[in-house]
Amino acid sequence: MKNNMGFLKLVKFSIFILLIYYIYYKVPWQEVNDVIFSASIDMLILAIILQIISFLTISVRWWMIIRYEREVDLKSTLKISYIGIIFNHFMPSSIGGDFVRGYYISKIGVSLTKAIQSLIIDRVLGLFFLLIFSLVFLIIYRNIISLPSYIENTVALSLFAVFMLISIAKSSWIVAVNNFRFVKSFFSAANHEKITLTISKFQKNIPSTIVILGMFLMSFILFFAEISVFWLIALSLDINYPFYIFVIAVPIITIIAALPISLGGLVMREAAGIVILEMLGVSVPEASLIVILFIPILVISSLPGVYLYLKSDRVVKSTI
Repeated sequence: MKNNMGFLKLVKFSIFILLIYYIYYKVPWQEVNDVIFSASIDMLILAIILQIISFLTISVRWWMIIRYEREVDLKSTLKISYIGIIFNHFMPSSIGGDFVRGYYISKIGVSLTKAIQSLIIDRVLGLFFLLIFSLVFLIIYRNIISLPSYIENTVALSLFAVFMLISIAKSSWIVAVNNFRFVKSFFSAANHEKITLTISKFQKNIPSTIVILGMFLMSFILFFAEISVFWLIALSLDINYPFYIFVIAVPIITIIAALPISLGGLVMREAAGIVILEMLGVSVPEASLIVILFIPILVISSLPGVYLYLKSDRVVKSTI
């Protein structure tokens, strides 16, 4: 097992180095440097506001799952979620912020198990909704974009896989299968009982249809906020492409950036952004400018989380 983990880390590190190499040689750094400081401040401020809105929307979506636990209030969830955002963006781990959110929410009375389950549900449903939006718009704009067909096929297959995962998680069949004699033979009686209890609790924590619809609405707002951020960055640089280019590109970039195939997911977003935007007809210099300028937008929008983290003891105490 240790050898397998070591090999996996080596593979991720190798991919990380290749991505760094790709970005270093692909980006026309001199051209980027000459243009990037001419960006319109007004447009960038709007982009920052929309990025903050997207962060708050993520927080509200998570709160819709955990709000019934000890009557967790929205204000506390916003604070804790924003602290998690800092760790997501500034630590070498694409899910580091989830551990932080789970830790802080457990400090105000939510059991650690339920905190983890809420985060898993939020992640899976968030990905599910994003795949739906991505596939719908890939189909709508199929005749006017030049993306390879394998991208649409991959999104469709991923959507089907996540749908099946959700269906299995909600189904009573998972409990029935767990009680098969063949399955029981792999575990001791005590461990099998713990697994059964965990499955039962997890299914009870799956949101109701009304809550899922509310989360879908939050995800739709998040979807267009993130797209608009990239679009405003492009406009700030006087890069004019149709809005639908970003409607297609941003969800795919976000999905790729979340894949755990490089060291903590580092530079995945930038490399994916350049590749996907170039596929859609955006020149490499322009694509490079957009993805690079997104980094300071992300940093500035995340600053409230730094303040909340430094005051994290008060954040926790104020919620007890």
